[in-house]
Amino acid sequence: PHTSTECEKVAQTLRAEGRAVHVVLGADARESLLRGLSEAPAVLHLATHGYFSPGDGPSGRIRQEDRVRAPLG
Repeated sequence: PHTSTECEKVAQTLRAEGRAVHVVLGADARESLLRGLSEAPAVLHLATHGYFSPGDGPSGRIRQEDRVRAPLG
């Protein structure tokens, strides 16, 4: 739920600047969509999930072994 709120706020800001905005959420947000773009966007905002270990507390520290790496290339 927070991702969609974040995306809508970013979209509102960009629209207020007169930019064209295309928001893609959930299952529709696929790597193939990014790879299929004919031009690089002026702004690309990717809101992703974070993984946190119990006990990390509010500092937001992420342990190296909890990181998920999914390179596009």
